[in-house]
Amino acid sequence: MPGGVDSLVHERDEQAMRARLTPSLSTYERYAKGAKDRIGGNLGSVDPMRRDLLRKDLDKAGFTGISVEEYITFYNVAAIVSFLAGVVLVGIGVFLAIPTTDQMDFMREFGVDLIPVMLGPSLEWAGVLITDLAVAMPIAVFISIFTLQFVKGYPKSVQKQRMEETERELPDFLRALALEQCMHVKIEESLMNVAEGDYGPISKTVGIVVRQSRAGGMSLADALKNVGDQQDSQGMGTAFKQLAIAVESGANIESPLWNLSKNADDTLINKLREYSGKLKGLVAFYITTSTVFPAMLGALMVVAVSSGMADMPTFMFYVIFGGIFPLINAAIIWYMIASEPVI
Repeated sequence: MPGGVDSLVHERDEQAMRARLTPSLSTYERYAKGAKDRIGGNLGSVDPMRRDLLRKDLDKAGFTGISVEEYITFYNVAAIVSFLAGVVLVGIGVFLAIPTTDQMDFMREFGVDLIPVMLGPSLEWAGVLITDLAVAMPIAVFISIFTLQFVKGYPKSVQKQRMEETERELPDFLRALALEQCMHVKIEESLMNVAEGDYGPISKTVGIVVRQSRAGGMSLADALKNVGDQQDSQGMGTAFKQLAIAVESGANIESPLWNLSKNADDTLINKLREYSGKLKGLVAFYITTSTVFPAMLGALMVVAVSSGMADMPTFMFYVIFGGIFPLINAAIIWYMIASEPVI
């Protein structure tokens, strides 16, 4: 009887552990599942090779809760819905912006005919509808393509973000493992502590290792190798392989972990140095486009117009100095912010 009670307690603890390590569905995953459930089928087929690639991309992004079919259905449904919404919303906006019949008659007195009526007044609303669709359709197509690319590429962007967060947290993760090895803590227990800790994507990745070794029928070494081969971060993959070797051979992993943490710190420092060098060139270019180029071009335009060598409308000055140059400077600032390494 006591043995049966111990078995039940152990099984309950294992279930509680798996529940803690199983990640909850993200908003993206819930929408993907909801799209497939509402459609009741798959929108689009995929060959086995591409299916495997998509599965790897979804796993690397942490979207393990959805299938490839749910992912494909989701971005196709998103494109269709955004196209229909674009047609309706843009169409309503264009329709409201089109002048009324009285306003068009007034403008025709000045030779402005927005919607020529070649087949008689009774077909004027047909011309309004054609104009409405001619404007709304291209905009709706653009919105649909943008939505498709955004939803389809979202796992890639999440994957890149996870890799950056992994490399940022990697030194602390390796030092924590090395410290626990100094205290002679078993590697599996150390990985459990990390999986339940706050190391960002690393905790989720280590949680996958623990689940595969506990419930997936794999040894800890095989689980470390399997997950390590799927890592985009070279430092993370190397750490998992070193841990797998230590588990199989029983070798001391403390010293390699300290060396790996130092290498991870050096990698972050080198990225910061590279960004610092790039930033100097971007700042010089920003100063040129915000002061030097506008001043030179402005002087040339004033001289050309005042001397009669060129005739330029006033609104062109507003377009160039109030539109083009500010857009260029905004793009440079955006690139500076986007390329800044997160350390």
